[in-house]
Parts: sequence; C-alpha cells; structure tokens
Amino acid sequence: AGIEHLGRATAQSMDALLVVVDEGLWSLQTARRVRKLAGDLGMTRLLAVANGVKPSTDLETIRNALEDIPLIGQIPYEERFRAGLVRLGEEQTLEPTEALAQHLPEIEQLLETIENSIEAS
Repeated sequence: AGIEHLGRATAQSMDALLVVVDEGLWSLQTARRVRKLAGDLGMTRLLAVANGVKPSTDLETIRNALEDIPLIGQIPYEERFRAGLVRLGEEQTLEPTEALAQHLPEIEQLLETIENSIEAS
C-alpha cells in the first residue's frame, strides 16, 4: 500500500502503522514522509520492517535513516518470492509456496513482535 491511506479517516482508527522499507533512498525518504503525515494525523506508533534484505544490506544505515521509527525486523531477499506467495493446492485451497513456507517462522515472529509492541503502548 502507498501513502494514500494517510489522507483518509481510516488511518485514524489504527493502533499502529507498519512501514515496509528497503535500503533504497526513495524508500527511506518515503518512510520519513509517512512519519510526518502520520504525526499530522495524531498517529504516534510507527514501526518498520526491512524488506528484500541481502547479506550485503546495511541494516544500520537503514536504522539511522529511519531516525525514530523502530526497525523491528527484516524479510530476506528471496528470488522465489517473485513467482508468487501462494499456490492452489489439490483441494482448491491456497497454500504457501516452498519459499514462503521456508520463511514462515520469521514472518510469524515479526507479527508477534508487532502485536507485542502495540500491546505495550
């Protein structure tokens, strides 16, 4: 999703806003813009997750660029994600692809961190 939700009243009813960033300059600038727009709406709880993290990704640079938005986790770069996140199973149910299933524990931990962070505020 983009920043258009910050212009709607729906944003005011959220407990927290999760900003997904990568190490690109545009992404980090957008995260700071989101922080300002969210602050203008009275939203004080912002969290960030780094997406597409490679071994060469400098997470400290991302943390510094986010300033006061806590970086609570990361999703690794996985070429297989580009093929899609779900597949249709034999019983016509959506199932995670092998790539997603391999990273589900990390994603579940991120969701738990988000929930705990919201409950603590």
